[in-house]
Amino acid sequence: MNPLGLLQDTDVTQTRYVARAWLIAVLPSLALFGARLATGDASLRPPMAPDVAGFAAYSIVVAPLIETALMIPFALALRALPVASDWPRAGALAALAALAHGFGGSAWQVVNAFWPFFVYSTAMFVWRRRSINDAFLVPALVHMLHNATLFAVGMAGYLGSGP
Repeated sequence: MNPLGLLQDTDVTQTRYVARAWLIAVLPSLALFGARLATGDASLRPPMAPDVAGFAAYSIVVAPLIETALMIPFALALRALPVASDWPRAGALAALAALAHGFGGSAWQVVNAFWPFFVYSTAMFVWRRRSINDAFLVPALVHMLHNATLFAVGMAGYLGSGP
């Protein structure tokens, strides 16, 4: 089945949609991370943070809520684009969000962020048809699950790699 078609399907429960969109976002992210690990371009060493629990809470809960809230006004503005579908709007919103992830970081942060933000942006546009609350809640939950997965995989890999 076409993953992009699945992102358009809101004739399912929000829970089912979130789970589906999470998989569509996280599997390519994990594949890219694995490829970067294999080439030595990435590491399982977690970012230096004095408080791992605080870093996890920020990464998994706070950042997705803030970032999703910041995306809403841009998504509403992009609705004015004279295009036939939401795909170009989702691409533009994802590009903006990915570029924002590059400030103070590397080009890899932009590359890593684009696909998941394309998924979140698509979710935002399709759930906006129901309500602004759904347009916020659904992508925020997908984002939280994505970040939680990456955090868990990174921590498990780090802990499993020994001293």
